[in-house]
Amino acid sequence: MAYVDSDLARVACGRALAVNDRQSASRLYAAGMRSLPQFQVYTGLASVWRSASVQRVSRRLRLQFPNARYHIINRGNFRHPIFSSAGAGQAFERTLDEAARRFRWLVHAYVVMSNHYHLALETPEPNLATGMHWLQTTFAVRHNRFRRRHGHLSQGRFKSLLIQDTAHLVRVIDYIHLNPVRAGIVPADRLLEYRAISLVCFAQGNAAPWLVAKELLEVAGLAGSPLMWPAA
Repeated sequence: MAYVDSDLARVACGRALAVNDRQSASRLYAAGMRSLPQFQVYTGLASVWRSASVQRVSRRLRLQFPNARYHIINRGNFRHPIFSSAGAGQAFERTLDEAARRFRWLVHAYVVMSNHYHLALETPEPNLATGMHWLQTTFAVRHNRFRRRHGHLSQGRFKSLLIQDTAHLVRVIDYIHLNPVRAGIVPADRLLEYRAISLVCFAQGNAAPWLVAKELLEVAGLAGSPLMWPAA
């Protein structure tokens, strides 16, 4: 069943989760999000941005201010599958947990793919550059030490796209959560079987304090409802 109305899709997803029907929940969520015209628009804009980013420009300062929200993206050097093993993905999630607590970040969504990751990140303090430097450097040092390797792990500077408002944030969250489906790793009805994704933490009710779903639930009319994720 395809829901054109994303809010109805989230409500139905929440009810499915309430009775522990995870397969229906992931199918309803994915069907509702993929049917959104703005999802297609955002995907198109992402493609345009990737093409434009190939052009060489001088390094620009990061735009940082209190409570800023960003869509963060970075890839392995030469698109190397640095997260190809479950252990590497879990190690990145643990390092992200440390970074979020250390820099008081709020994370609205994340996904770790085989050679890149996405974050929907909010910085109550203007510390994006400092925090991301710590996150990427710490993970790279641990990753290389464990594998007895040297050299760069990431392809370069992380990409930070400023999120303008709540509607934009919700579209980014949906885009992030559907990465494994678009990549053909899991079908929509098995999305919750993909482990390195914040959607699983929300669905299981064991999200870390820094992992929040308040805006997503408010848009769906589920804030404070026992049907779905905790709106921390």
